[in-house]
Amino acid sequence: DINPIIITLDNVKYTLLKTSRNLEIPALYTEATIKINDLDIPCFKNDVNGLTLVALKDENGQVSYFIYNEGTYTKYYELSSVNLLIYPIKEEIKLNNWHLITKEIEGDEIEVYQYLNQERYYLIYGMNLGTGAKDYYLYDSKEGTYQVFNEELFNSLIDDANFYLYMLLGSAGVILLCLIIIIALCKKKKGHGSKEDVNDIEKSL
Repeated sequence: DINPIIITLDNVKYTLLKTSRNLEIPALYTEATIKINDLDIPCFKNDVNGLTLVALKDENGQVSYFIYNEGTYTKYYELSSVNLLIYPIKEEIKLNNWHLITKEIEGDEIEVYQYLNQERYYLIYGMNLGTGAKDYYLYDSKEGTYQVFNEELFNSLIDDANFYLYMLLGSAGVILLCLIIIIALCKKKKGHGSKEDVNDIEKSL
């Protein structure tokens, strides 16, 4: 290409591919063209989710898909489960005890939210590529599956867990208090018995 279109993203230089030869059409997308720098560039569109993908090649020859939107390019990911394709979207999640981390999922580094320090379930905000709907998804890293996250149900489960924890701690406190009372009564009774024994000895003398 004597006149390549170079795009620099995160200090990495990419070349926009001007031909779709040898490109695999992503699932749920159809091939089309789009005008970039007055040139007809091959792209892949999905009318349901409204995304347009173009192919960029890095300096090592690795080809990746990027979302093209009015001159901007965003790396495209697909998180797949049975009958489900998700595009993760960067979104600030305001939930207690969830913190942002970067985790490798299906070969890509994805920003996810982790609850406290557990290492199995992670929260992702993303778009269902089949319907275009955006929602929170709970990712099970052990099973490799995704399901829609129900915040109310999750909070309810947390409240139940806290309730049982408080009940357990309260019961432990009551048991400890009873043990202290029993020990104190035993010591008191033992002390009274010793005094009576001394009095009996004094009377016999």
